[in-house]
Amino acid sequence: MYVYKCFLIVSKLSENRCMWFDTFMTFTENLVYTFARISVMITKHMASFHHFIVIGISYKKTDSYTRSQFQLSADAICDLYQKAALFGNAGLLVLSTCNRTELYAYNISAEWLLEQWQHIVQNNVTVLNENIYHYAGKVACSHLLRVASGLDSQILGDREIVDQVKQALSLSKSFNATNVFMERLVNIALQCSKRVKNETQLSDGTTSVAYAIVKYLKNNAPNNATKLLLLGFGSFGKSIAKNILTYMPHLDLSICNRTLDKVEDFSQYNSITPIPWEQRYQSVNDADIVIGAIGGGYQLNTDNIKTCKQRLFLDASIPSIIDKGLNKLVGQYVVDVDIISNILTESLQTRVTAVPKAITIVEATIQAFERWLLEYEQMKCIRTFKKYVLSISSKNAVGSYLFKSQIDSNINQIASKLALKIKNAPAYKGCHLLHAINEVIIF
Repeated sequence: MYVYKCFLIVSKLSENRCMWFDTFMTFTENLVYTFARISVMITKHMASFHHFIVIGISYKKTDSYTRSQFQLSADAICDLYQKAALFGNAGLLVLSTCNRTELYAYNISAEWLLEQWQHIVQNNVTVLNENIYHYAGKVACSHLLRVASGLDSQILGDREIVDQVKQALSLSKSFNATNVFMERLVNIALQCSKRVKNETQLSDGTTSVAYAIVKYLKNNAPNNATKLLLLGFGSFGKSIAKNILTYMPHLDLSICNRTLDKVEDFSQYNSITPIPWEQRYQSVNDADIVIGAIGGGYQLNTDNIKTCKQRLFLDASIPSIIDKGLNKLVGQYVVDVDIISNILTESLQTRVTAVPKAITIVEATIQAFERWLLEYEQMKCIRTFKKYVLSISSKNAVGSYLFKSQIDSNINQIASKLALKIKNAPAYKGCHLLHAINEVIIF
């Protein structure tokens, strides 16, 4: 009725009926197109979810040695972001930790991601294909929220993953390799993680990998051990150092890092000895306990390690920096990150009871993200409609203010009908959309 009324006004006020008929037809076609797009979105119920995928490997199917073969170096990650940025309206997030390597993508195919990953690992393609998992759509979104909340961590409720997700998003943005969908989803995942931490006991207690190392040392360190060497001083290494100083202050802690400035700054406020990277083997041979916390694929050369004394190696690095072959040498014992993580099982009972509530929070957050995504897609349709309406209701297009006033009145009526259609949609009761529609389309 509103479109027909608009047509009558156009016809009566126009001296050139053909021109106004063409204008009316353009208006009508775009109005119908807008209704059709919104109807399709509601019927398909969030089809945009299907453009989001994740492929990866994790501790659930692979041990630390296998995972280390597929971890992506900093250079490889940057190269992936550069390539992803060329896709245009696409998004990529690379999460590479000691427990998992995952590639989250929007508008990028799983085949392309797998091809790039295979090219990087080269000789290990068969093993990668056997252990990789692939999620899409809502399942992939839920997986990201579970990861960020600590529900999918090897140590349940581990909080270190939150900073790793933030850093991954920041790096992706620096290469323009993200988009509206990806940024919104990651930010919602971080908000979900905060809710889980504040509203449940999923992260209660000291059960981080850094604390697990301390707990292992208390039970298994050689009785006469006094000298401890920490290799690596990133965020993880720093966490280990703080735990050692807090819970085992009797040990003489030395820290060796490829960048010594950070260690020297730390030594100003803590009782530790900074060791230049060039002196690492001398320090390893002098130590009773060696903890590896270095990324980037570096590995100690076993030929430079002397076996004149009993020594315990704790390898918390992915890829591993300490060759397990050292176990074959007299007095040398190597423990990897999987063994370290397993010793925390007894401390996790409280966290396990918090899992159902944490899952409920994740599910509620996904539903909120669904509502936002539907609104976002609808608003894009309405903005497109507004663009066409503005073009035909301008003074130059209609030839008189009288016509503009009358067509504006009809457009407002059409907007009301559009809002009513959305409100009565079966998928959502979209009352919260009405204010936004008024701002966008009624002028």
